[in-house]
Amino acid sequence: MRRLRTVMALVVMMVTAVVLGTAGASAGAASASRGDGLERVGVINGVTLYRGVTSSEQLAAVCDTNFCAYSSNTGEVAVARSCGLGFDVPSSWRVSPAGGWWQNNLSGAYVAMYNNSWVNIYNTPYPSSADWSANWAPVRYWETVCP
Repeated sequence: MRRLRTVMALVVMMVTAVVLGTAGASAGAASASRGDGLERVGVINGVTLYRGVTSSEQLAAVCDTNFCAYSSNTGEVAVARSCGLGFDVPSSWRVSPAGGWWQNNLSGAYVAMYNNSWVNIYNTPYPSSADWSANWAPVRYWETVCP
């Protein structure tokens, strides 16, 4: 019984930390300003999500040495700056027309994309590579991979 209480206490502490961390990220997201018009929506698994992309200059500022994925449905761009980062593609990105693009400038890395069954459906080429007419409908999750 004592062990069960200890485990339950640890679970409560972990859930509290996650909730507080998420609230802190959300609260800080609204006030985050880059000075280039992009609004930082939040950070998910190390991937930064921005809203408000309207120019190639803004994209160059965040995508020059990173992996970027953009949804034309939401106007959001997800930016991964290192290897081993994963991103759950929001359902709002995947509903029809599910358009957008990706650009891989992350040195020495490719990005593996998975469907709803967690089957690898596509690997991007190494940098510098891009697909300016990507379809997010079949993609449930992507992850930056450095061999």
